[in-house]
Amino acid sequence: MSKPTFCAVIMGASFFVGVAHADEKSDLKKRMGGRDNLASLDAHELDGMLGVAPPSSPEPDSPPPKPSKIDATEKPGIAVGYQLESGLASTYVNRGVPQYTTMVDPSSQSMAALTLKSLGPGDLTLSAVNAVALNHFNAQPGTAVEVDLGAAYGASLGGIFNMQTGYSVALYPKGAERVDGAHEVFASLALSQGFITPSIAVFGEFVRMKGAYADVGLSKAFSISTFTFTPSVTAGVAGYEGVPAHLNDVTTSLTALWSFSDPMYITLRGSYSYLGGSDDVAPDLNGDGTPDRHAPAAYLAFGAQH
Repeated sequence: MSKPTFCAVIMGASFFVGVAHADEKSDLKKRMGGRDNLASLDAHELDGMLGVAPPSSPEPDSPPPKPSKIDATEKPGIAVGYQLESGLASTYVNRGVPQYTTMVDPSSQSMAALTLKSLGPGDLTLSAVNAVALNHFNAQPGTAVEVDLGAAYGASLGGIFNMQTGYSVALYPKGAERVDGAHEVFASLALSQGFITPSIAVFGEFVRMKGAYADVGLSKAFSISTFTFTPSVTAGVAGYEGVPAHLNDVTTSLTALWSFSDPMYITLRGSYSYLGGSDDVAPDLNGDGTPDRHAPAAYLAFGAQH
């Protein structure tokens, strides 16, 4: 090929390349909206120019993300429980001992309790119990009105035993020599498994009577539909300053509880106590010089528990 011909070919190729490049620049500038550089484009324009599809927006009906699962080892927080009860008793018998002047003086009895559950390894219960004589009110021996305040902490021991310990004070605001008639610290232990529940409890009084009461018992609770029946028997011994240790009482009872509408219930209890000890310890309710060692009683109440 001669030199003039070769130069013509090179010039022609350069012309076509220049034309093609100019066309590409013109087309790119049109796609850039007439702007001269990429820096003047925003992200959406640049994606469109490069053929990148915009991100899809979430469906309006798409479900929210599932919350993370709670670790099964996390301990539950403190829960609050309560019990309220009010009822009528044929008379008031405490640890086998009649508290009124006759066995036919009825008693209004109420109870309120607040429980902080899962407080440490167990539950803390604060309670108030009230008993008021409904007959011969002014003739009662300082026991016409009684208010018992208590605090108890209970827990399970190895899943085998249920233990409880606490303090209570018995107040007699009507006619008693001392308003605070007794201060007791107590501890109890009961088998949590088994067909029958054996138990033992000790109540120490070191302020007024200066002595102790202790009992052992057996009980069995069984349910039929919304009814729960609990027969029980206890035997107690006592010894205080000036009163030697003796068999205080043997008490049997049968309690029926009907949970008719949660959390409400109705309970009925019948009990019988035989009072031990010497003749000068047992009360003479009839005034005939013969100690009264038999104390039957019945109790009907309405309550709510959660």
